[in-house]
This record gives sequence, C-alpha cells and structure tokens, in this order.
Amino acid sequence: MEIAFEDRAMVLQDGDESVLLIADLHIGFHIDLSRRTGALLPPEHPQMIRRVQRLASKYNATRLFILGDVKHSIGVDTSYNWEGIPTFMEKVQDVVDVTIVPGNHDGNLRPLLPRRVRVSNPRGIVVYHGEPSVAVMHGHAWPSQSTLEAQVLVMGHNHPGIRLTRSITIPTGRGHELKRAVGLLPVVVRTTMNKNCVRRAQGLRERADTRSTLFVLPSFNPLVSGIDVNKENATLQGPVFSSGCVDVQSSEVYSTQGILIGSLRDLQMRNSETIK
Repeated sequence: MEIAFEDRAMVLQDGDESVLLIADLHIGFHIDLSRRTGALLPPEHPQMIRRVQRLASKYNATRLFILGDVKHSIGVDTSYNWEGIPTFMEKVQDVVDVTIVPGNHDGNLRPLLPRRVRVSNPRGIVVYHGEPSVAVMHGHAWPSQSTLEAQVLVMGHNHPGIRLTRSITIPTGRGHELKRAVGLLPVVVRTTMNKNCVRRAQGLRERADTRSTLFVLPSFNPLVSGIDVNKENATLQGPVFSSGCVDVQSSEVYSTQGILIGSLRDLQMRNSETIK
C-alpha cells in the first residue's frame, strides 16, 4: 500500500484501486462567514463535489471516508443543511462508496443522508487491513481499541495550517518594518502517537505495540481556516493531544501535495524569529 496526498486529501493506493480520505467539510460554513464579514459568498459544496469526482477518477477510487464535521452548524434545522448536504452526498455517492466517521459538528446528521451512505463509530474505523494497517477517526474522541491497533491513524478536527506573513515597511524617517499575517496555508501534520499512553488514559491494558504513525489532515473546505501550527507553543486539539500522548513538537509538516516543509519545531522557531 502506498500513501499519496493531493488537494487536501489523502489517498491510499493498493494495486489498481484506491481509497480517498478527506476531513472537515463544514458544509454551510459560507453562511456563517457571510454573516460575520458582510460579504455574499457562494456555497462551497459544488466545487467540493467536483474535486472529489476528479480525485476519484484520477486514482480509480472505490471508497471515500469523510473524517467528520460534514456539517458546520451544530444543529440540523437549517434550510441550507437540507439542501447542500443531501446534494453533496448524492453526487459523490454516484462515483464512490461513502462512509462518514462523525465529528463533533455531526449531531443529527443521519436524517440528511441518503440511505446508501454509511455512518461509522465516532471513535474510528479500520479502513485498510494490509501492511501497514490504517484507521481513521475525526479526532474529538478517544480512539476505540480496534482503531488503536492500526499502525497508521488518520484524523482531522484541527484544520492545521501555516500562518503566512508579509513584510511591510512603514516610512518613519529611518523606516520601520512590520510583519503582517496574509493567510493560512493548509498543511498535513505527521507525528507519532504513544499507544500505551492512550491505553492507560482509557484504563486499558498496555500491549507490545507501543507506537503508531499519526496524520492530521487539513479541512477539505478552502474557506475554513484552523490552527496555525507554526505559531509559538501551538497545540493541537483532541484527547490524544491534550493527554500528552503525542509529542507535537517532534512532528513533521507537509504540503497538501505531500512535500516535506520542515519540522514543527523549526517552523515555530523561524516564525518566532520573523515576528521579533
């Protein structure tokens, strides 16, 4: 099995078939953003449909796993949810089998879904049983025992990104240079999770397999920002992080195309020096 990254998605390739993993759609976010900014924004789900269709075609994908937060609104009773989410699922289900691993925004999601769309346990599901085995979850809850046994764990929830800055020189005689944030570049975080630390936190027995590779995917929705991981002392959210079972500082940061950008520690150090 080979792992590839493209367009904020993770692709598990095995022979002629592939599995797509995407996270944090937050369908309907444009409404919230329009209210906050006063700008009229188009719905984001049509272009996300086209992106999934293109990825499925390019990689001959047969399955799609959505790693939580399909909805943006916590409740279900908004008119846009009844329009955007069924449309997205029906169009995508025409090209791949869809399974949703619910996130913290996905309460009362089932009434919005076509019958063919599967909904898994929020604590995760194993999606590939080969070598290495791969499990997925949203990240707001502890992983289940079967999820924890996988060699690779993929989650969302954090929307990781790198804060970009630009130098601005203010004419004040001798001049004065300021750094201004100009955007958040979505990234993939790769790190290592201490499985026995997670087991102890849940009252489970320790086992011989002590480590797993952990990937955190960015939001698939281009309107959604998140945690700028290059900020000094930035932390990731979710119980596996807050428990100290992941050494976040030793993480590696990759572009959404899978290109290594650098270690999280070095990126935070460079960002700190830039701000100074």
